Parts: sequence; C-alpha cells; structure tokens
Amino acid sequence: MMGIGKKLHIFNSNTPSSTPEKNDSGILIAQDKQSSSSLQKDTQKVTSNTSISSLFYKLTNHTPSSNISTYDHVSTQQKDHELKLIDDYNRKMKNLIQNNEKVFGLENFGSTCYMNSIIQCLFVIECFRDNILEAKNINEVHMTNSYSPLKQRVFTHNSLTSSSNRGNRVKIVNIDSVLNSLSVKIQADKIVIGKSSDMKVHSNDTRKKNALLKGPVINIDHLYPNYSSITSKMDEDDCKRMYFSIKQIFEIIYQSDSSTGVISPVEILNTLKQTNVMFKGGMHQDAEEFMGYLLNSINEYFSSSTNGSNFIKDNFQGKYKNTIKCLNCNNSKDTYEPFLSLQIPVTKNFKNLSKALNNLIESPNKEILKGENKFQCDNCNEKVKAERSVNIDEIPNVLILHLKRYEYSEKENTLTKLFNKMEYPLNLRIEKMNKNYELSGIVVHLGLDPTHGHYVAVVKNEKLGWLIYDDETVMGINENDVLKFYGSLENMSGAYVLIYKIKDNKSKSPSPNITESKFGRRGSILSLSKKSEMISQNQREYDSRLKAFIKNDDIKRQQNSKEVTSTDIRTPQSSSVKLSELNKSKIDSSIEKKNRFWKI
Repeated sequence: MMGIGKKLHIFNSNTPSSTPEKNDSGILIAQDKQSSSSLQKDTQKVTSNTSISSLFYKLTNHTPSSNISTYDHVSTQQKDHELKLIDDYNRKMKNLIQNNEKVFGLENFGSTCYMNSIIQCLFVIECFRDNILEAKNINEVHMTNSYSPLKQRVFTHNSLTSSSNRGNRVKIVNIDSVLNSLSVKIQADKIVIGKSSDMKVHSNDTRKKNALLKGPVINIDHLYPNYSSITSKMDEDDCKRMYFSIKQIFEIIYQSDSSTGVISPVEILNTLKQTNVMFKGGMHQDAEEFMGYLLNSINEYFSSSTNGSNFIKDNFQGKYKNTIKCLNCNNSKDTYEPFLSLQIPVTKNFKNLSKALNNLIESPNKEILKGENKFQCDNCNEKVKAERSVNIDEIPNVLILHLKRYEYSEKENTLTKLFNKMEYPLNLRIEKMNKNYELSGIVVHLGLDPTHGHYVAVVKNEKLGWLIYDDETVMGINENDVLKFYGSLENMSGAYVLIYKIKDNKSKSPSPNITESKFGRRGSILSLSKKSEMISQNQREYDSRLKAFIKNDDIKRQQNSKEVTSTDIRTPQSSSVKLSELNKSKIDSSIEKKNRFWKI
C-alpha cells in the first residue's frame, strides 16, 4: 500500500499555492485555502488505519476539481483500503466464531421471553448468525470492542431478594415443574449459566438470580454511533434498525472476553416497540409473530440495501403455488407467493409431524370460487365458477414449522390453547421434495392459554449438544429428552415452533422418522416411565465437551476475578413443584415463592 507521506506529497503537488494569480475564480481559490487548512489539522490526527481511511475521504473532497486523475487515484486507494479493512474484520470475526464457543442468556424484563427464545434459536443457525455478523461495508467494521452501555445493570443480593415475592402476579408453570412432570432430571454438572457453587440443583428462580449476580451482565441499551447514524430516521429505517439491533447483540457476544454471561437486550426491545405497534405494550406476546417480523425486517433490509445478495430469501423463504382453474374450459392461472413459515394444524387427525407435513404437501387445500367470488376467466371472457388450490412449490433450507396450538373459542369468546399431541422427529424426511432435515431448535410454550405463560428455547449447539435457554439461564439436556415436548395438558407444555435445517448431502443418511419407526406408535419418543435410558455415543461426546466448557469457564472466571469468593444464592427447598398444586385456586405460600416473575 502507498505510504501516507507519498499520498500527502501527491496532495500538496496538486493544491493551489498560498499566493495564486488573480483571476475570476477568487471564490473557488479562497475555498481551497480554507479546505487546505482544515485538512492540515486532519493530518495531525492520523494515528490508525481508520484515521487513514477518513483522511483519504477528506483528500477526495479537498482535491481541486481540475485534477480528475488525482481524485480518481486517491478515491481508488480509499476504496481498496476500506475493502481490506472489511476483509480483515470478517476474517477476524470468522476466526472468533470457529474458535470460541459462546453461551449467553438473555434478561427477561417481565414478559419478553417470546423475543429471547426466538433470538436463541436463530443464534445457532450458521447461515443466519454468520451472515448477520459479516460486515458488508466500512460502517459495520469495529476495530476494537468499544461498546459501553449508557447505564450499567448492577445486581446485588438485596435487589434480587427484597422485592421478588411482592405484588400481584399471574401464576404460570416454570421449566422445573414441566421437566419434573416429563421425568427429565436436571443435572447440576450440566447447568451452564445460573449454577451455585455448592453444585446442587436449586430452584428456577434461584438459578436466574445467580446468573445475574455472577454475570457479566452486558446492557445493550443503544446502538454503536456508526449504526445509529445509519438508522437515524426511525420512520424510514424500521428494517435497518431491527437488522442492526440483532447484529449488535451477536457482535457483542462474540467480542466479549467471557464465554458465558447475560445480555440485557434493551435496544432491540425499544426498537421493536417503536417500529411495531403490536409489540408496544408490556404484555405477553406471540413468539412466532416476533420471528416473522424480525425475519421480514432483515429480508426487507437486504432487498433494498444489497446488490442482489439476500440470505433470508436464499435460506428461509419457501414458495406457495396458487392455481385457479376454470370449471368451464379448464383454463388455469398460476401465481406464486413466498412464505417464511409453514402453518401446521394441531388436530386429532394427525399425531405426528411427519404425517401432517407430508399430507399438507401432497394434498393441497382446495376450494370452489362461486357467487360473488367467481373467477374472471380470460378464455371464457366472463366470471365463472372455478377451483382454487394452494400447493407448496418450494421449501427452504431452514424450515420453520408453526404448530397452530391457538384457536378461537366462540363459547369462551377468546383464544384457547390446544394440547393435542404432535410428535416430531430429530430427522425429518419430506418424500415429495426428496429432502432430509435435522432438528435445530424448538420454542416451547408453557402455560394454559396464549395470553399468559412462558416461552423457553431448546436448541442444538453443534459442539455442546442440546441446551435449554430459559431467559437468563442455560442448562444441558439429553437428546432423548428433546422429543418429549409434544404437547400435554398434564404438564401444560407443548412445542410451538420447530426449526429444521437441511442436512448436508455428504452427511450420513438420516435415522428413520416417526412414520418408519419400528418402536411403536410413539416412534423415537421414549417412554416417560422408563427409568434408565440408553445414552448414545454422540450424547457422551456432547456431555464431555459441555462439562469441559463449563470447567474452563469457571477457571477463566477465577483467573480474571480479584477475589475467588462465592457470590451466589442458594435455596434449601427442592426445585420440583407438583403441577396439581399449581392448578389449585389457592396457592400455598411456599409454592408462591417459586413464582416465575420477579422484579428488580
């Protein structure tokens, strides 16, 4: 690269002298004098690559218009330098992703679990995470992790215990009671975030408090200055704001010195409330609706801001084919419509996902258009009776399946939750499309109705295995137990969103799906009454890596802390809560202490 001294020489050789000849361009010459003086001040501040890039930009503005060759030369050098900075940054970020495992919880601000669960599911999808983290232009490059919150989130024993049991709150089911009902044992040595120093399994609320006490808690309460300038016009830049909000969360996680911790996603929550009136209040919201809004925002941003490159369309977008056929002349017309998720009805007709999905693809919905809805046929040149069918024409690499567990009840005049069983496989085979998928993440809803309750995310980390993200806390779960959230009124839980990603053609062939299973109607779901389940070799490897990750994180924390003291909360009571007790109209005070919600 050309030296800075040589570039300044080029600039000086093309700058008007301090005593120019008088001519009719006096005003222009005076402007050049003023610009030259400003540039000299800028050159004194050149101390880094970023400053050099900024100087090159100023050079192009100070260079007289008569010297086109010099202008082009410096502009080209500036672009080349910026491209190098972008490439270096992306190479560094790629290296961080490959060599640093990051497991961060997300703080719940009372009813934001719908947002947290979706973000955790998207974070482990490589094509989403890597494309979000990749810098597309010089404004997305951060030479160092210079982010500092406007206001620190500080937690103490008193702040977490003094008001945690006060106020009128809605009683809902927490993850401890659900796992207990499913015969899933929480293992102390697999609690990644929220564990106590005595290595015992404490209550759900206790784990959350420990997660915030031990931290680090990173409060993302504003955008980087360069991101903020890009998205300064909120009304015009809704999609930009959402894109940069999620991008910044991922960046700060990977640029953090810690392997574990808690993110307080204040900025993206505020952006969500400002850009979409549906999420403006502080009420319990729908996780699938948030996912749709987030993906559509990113899709819109890439469609308008990049040169044809859009990873949302390439990986997440499928296609419906709408066909209308005239019943008089059989003339037909096809139109296509994109989708980001498939709606799977949860009915008594199908009790497993493989059959329900394949039926949806092979047997499209049909309806007759008649009366006021007659079809205007170009061939018949009149409105005629017609048949309309909706086919799934293409399915994406990342297949999002929305299990429709909510339906309107005329009797109760409100939405009610369906607890019909819908079993789902780890490996999904779609016959008509000749594609194989593997399960990547599950959003599970806990609770009796859609207006209250709680969302948790069950996601697969490629190195550490399956993890349960419950807002601030994270813990490991065996692969066999992942398939147990198929829906049950007894434990008031059920999978709500399932995310499958396409299997690599080079990978080994998928295991049989539920429809091909030889283990009875429950397929690959093991009996809940079975006390000892076989642990696969893959699970042993996941457990080994997870425990090593936790141990290394503990060692690193001790090395970085000045005092190796215990700063956790312990609860003597058992973490298990009987669901029958939760259903009682009068809740015992000892159970009330285990309430899902707590205030700071």
